[in-house]
Amino acid sequence: MDTLRQTDTIDTITANTRELDALVVRHAHITDSRLSLADLGLYVRCMWLQSVYGDDGDVDRLIWELDLPPEETRAGLRRLIHAGYLSVPSREKVEARRTVQQVGALRAALDQTGPLLSEYEQAVVARFVRLAEERAERAERTASLFASFERQESRQHAPDRP
Repeated sequence: MDTLRQTDTIDTITANTRELDALVVRHAHITDSRLSLADLGLYVRCMWLQSVYGDDGDVDRLIWELDLPPEETRAGLRRLIHAGYLSVPSREKVEARRTVQQVGALRAALDQTGPLLSEYEQAVVARFVRLAEERAERAERTASLFASFERQESRQHAPDRP
Protein backbone atom coordinates (compact mmCIF):
# COMPACT_ATOMS: atom_id res chain seq x y z
CA MET A 1 0.00 0.00 0.00
CA ASP A 2 1.23 3.48 -0.82
CA THR A 3 2.62 5.22 2.25
CA LEU A 4 0.89 8.47 1.38
CA ARG A 5 -2.85 8.35 2.06
CA GLN A 6 -5.59 10.95 2.30
CA THR A 7 -5.50 10.53 6.08
CA ASP A 8 -1.86 11.68 6.13
CA THR A 9 -2.85 15.27 5.34
CA ILE A 10 -1.42 17.78 7.79
CA ASP A 11 -2.59 21.28 7.09
CA THR A 12 -0.83 23.82 9.24
CA ILE A 13 2.39 25.65 9.86
CA THR A 14 4.09 23.76 12.66
CA ALA A 15 4.55 25.76 15.85
CA ASN A 16 8.21 24.94 16.47
CA THR A 17 9.75 25.51 13.06
CA ARG A 18 7.12 27.67 11.34
CA GLU A 19 7.59 25.33 8.37
CA LEU A 20 4.79 25.22 5.86
CA ASP A 21 3.20 21.77 5.87
CA ALA A 22 0.02 22.29 3.87
CA LEU A 23 -2.18 24.88 2.25
CA VAL A 24 -5.56 25.76 0.80
CA VAL A 25 -5.67 26.78 -2.86
CA ARG A 26 -7.91 29.53 -4.22
CA HIS A 27 -8.66 29.20 -7.93
CA ALA A 28 -7.89 32.68 -9.24
CA HIS A 29 -6.01 34.35 -12.07
CA ILE A 30 -2.51 35.35 -11.02
CA THR A 31 -1.77 38.93 -11.97
CA ASP A 32 0.73 39.88 -9.25
CA SER A 33 3.96 41.12 -10.85
CA ARG A 34 5.96 40.02 -7.78
CA LEU A 35 5.37 36.39 -8.73
CA SER A 36 7.52 34.57 -11.27
CA LEU A 37 6.61 31.99 -13.88
CA ALA A 38 7.99 29.37 -11.47
CA ASP A 39 5.49 30.61 -8.87
CA LEU A 40 2.71 30.34 -11.46
CA GLY A 41 3.79 26.77 -12.21
CA LEU A 42 3.81 25.99 -8.51
CA TYR A 43 0.32 27.45 -8.18
CA VAL A 44 -0.94 25.21 -10.99
CA ARG A 45 0.63 22.21 -9.26
CA CYS A 46 -1.13 23.22 -6.04
CA MET A 47 -4.45 23.36 -7.89
CA TRP A 48 -3.74 19.87 -9.22
CA LEU A 49 -2.91 18.60 -5.73
CA GLN A 50 -6.13 20.07 -4.38
CA SER A 51 -8.23 18.49 -7.12
CA VAL A 52 -6.65 15.08 -6.53
CA TYR A 53 -6.51 15.02 -2.72
CA GLY A 54 -9.34 17.24 -1.56
CA ASP A 55 -9.76 20.59 0.16
CA ASP A 56 -6.33 21.01 1.70
CA GLY A 57 -3.06 19.92 0.18
CA ASP A 58 -0.14 18.32 1.96
CA VAL A 59 2.98 20.24 0.97
CA ASP A 60 5.29 17.29 1.59
CA ARG A 61 3.13 15.20 -0.76
CA LEU A 62 3.38 17.92 -3.43
CA ILE A 63 7.17 18.05 -3.08
CA TRP A 64 7.50 14.25 -3.08
CA GLU A 65 5.11 13.41 -5.90
CA LEU A 66 6.39 16.08 -8.28
CA ASP A 67 10.02 15.72 -7.18
CA LEU A 68 10.31 19.45 -6.48
CA PRO A 69 13.25 21.09 -4.67
CA PRO A 70 11.97 21.51 -1.08
CA GLU A 71 13.48 24.90 -0.17
CA GLU A 72 12.57 26.57 -3.46
CA THR A 73 9.08 25.09 -3.30
CA ARG A 74 8.47 26.31 0.25
CA ALA A 75 9.78 29.77 -0.66
CA GLY A 76 7.43 29.89 -3.67
CA LEU A 77 4.52 28.77 -1.50
CA ARG A 78 5.28 31.56 0.97
CA ARG A 79 5.24 34.11 -1.88
CA LEU A 80 1.89 32.74 -3.08
CA ILE A 81 0.51 32.92 0.47
CA HIS A 82 1.79 36.48 0.91
CA ALA A 83 0.17 37.46 -2.40
CA GLY A 84 -3.13 35.93 -1.24
CA TYR A 85 -3.38 33.04 -3.70
CA LEU A 86 -2.90 30.34 -1.05
CA SER A 87 -3.85 30.20 2.61
CA VAL A 88 -2.93 28.14 5.65
CA PRO A 89 -5.71 26.69 7.82
CA SER A 90 -5.87 27.43 11.55
CA ARG A 91 -4.27 25.13 14.12
CA GLU A 92 -7.73 24.36 15.54
CA LYS A 93 -9.03 23.27 12.15
CA VAL A 94 -5.97 21.06 11.77
CA GLU A 95 -6.56 19.37 15.11
CA ALA A 96 -10.22 18.78 14.28
CA ARG A 97 -9.34 17.26 10.90
CA ARG A 98 -6.62 15.05 12.39
CA THR A 99 -8.88 13.67 15.07
CA VAL A 100 -11.70 12.96 12.63
CA GLN A 101 -9.23 11.18 10.33
CA GLN A 102 -7.83 9.19 13.27
CA VAL A 103 -11.31 8.10 14.34
CA GLY A 104 -12.04 6.97 10.79
CA ALA A 105 -8.82 4.96 10.72
CA LEU A 106 -9.62 3.43 14.11
CA ARG A 107 -13.10 2.43 12.96
CA ALA A 108 -11.71 0.86 9.80
CA ALA A 109 -9.10 -1.05 11.81
CA LEU A 110 -11.76 -2.26 14.24
CA ASP A 111 -13.97 -3.41 11.37
CA GLN A 112 -11.10 -5.41 9.89
CA THR A 113 -9.74 -6.89 13.13
CA GLY A 114 -12.92 -7.14 15.20
CA PRO A 115 -13.69 -10.76 14.30
CA LEU A 116 -10.15 -11.75 15.31
CA LEU A 117 -10.40 -10.25 18.80
CA SER A 118 -11.82 -11.72 21.96
CA GLU A 119 -14.86 -10.08 23.57
CA TYR A 120 -12.62 -8.37 26.13
CA GLU A 121 -10.27 -7.06 23.42
CA GLN A 122 -13.23 -5.83 21.38
CA ALA A 123 -14.57 -3.98 24.44
CA VAL A 124 -11.19 -2.35 25.06
CA VAL A 125 -10.82 -1.28 21.43
CA ALA A 126 -14.42 -0.02 21.32
CA ARG A 127 -13.74 2.09 24.44
CA PHE A 128 -10.63 3.49 22.78
CA VAL A 129 -12.67 4.39 19.68
CA ARG A 130 -15.28 6.13 21.87
CA LEU A 131 -12.53 8.15 23.57
CA ALA A 132 -11.15 9.13 20.16
CA GLU A 133 -14.64 10.14 19.02
CA GLU A 134 -15.03 12.34 22.12
CA ARG A 135 -11.68 13.96 21.37
CA ALA A 136 -12.75 14.58 17.76
CA GLU A 137 -16.00 16.19 18.92
CA ARG A 138 -14.11 18.46 21.35
CA ALA A 139 -11.65 19.43 18.62
CA GLU A 140 -14.48 20.24 16.20
CA ARG A 141 -16.24 22.37 18.84
CA THR A 142 -12.98 24.18 19.58
CA ALA A 143 -12.37 24.83 15.87
CA SER A 144 -15.90 26.21 15.50
CA LEU A 145 -15.46 28.39 18.57
CA PHE A 146 -12.16 29.82 17.34
CA ALA A 147 -13.64 30.48 13.89
CA SER A 148 -16.54 32.30 15.56
CA PHE A 149 -14.13 34.42 17.62
CA GLU A 150 -12.10 35.25 14.53
CA ARG A 151 -15.24 36.35 12.66
CA GLN A 152 -16.33 38.53 15.60
CA GLU A 153 -12.90 40.10 15.89
CA SER A 154 -12.72 40.83 12.16
CA ARG A 155 -16.16 42.49 12.34
CA GLN A 156 -15.09 44.61 15.33
CA HIS A 157 -11.98 45.83 13.53
CA ALA A 158 -13.69 46.37 10.19
CA PRO A 159 -14.20 50.01 9.21
CA ASP A 160 -17.74 51.33 9.62
CA ARG A 161 -19.69 51.60 6.40
CA PRO A 162 -21.82 54.69 5.79
